Amino acid sequence: MSNIGTAATVNERGRGLVGMRERARVYGGVVQTGHDGDRFTVRARLPRTTI
Repeated sequence: MSNIGTAATVNERGRGLVGMRERARVYGGVVQTGHDGDRFTVRARLPRTTI
């Protein structure tokens, strides 16, 4: 499910962290990245919607 502690692979289909931020922004969310001790973390916050 997650790749904690492993390197991400590179492909031509995605835009990495920039793409994640752009997609989150479309839905009113935000992506935060940074170092948490010896790990790199990515946190996404998206609004909850009810249908």
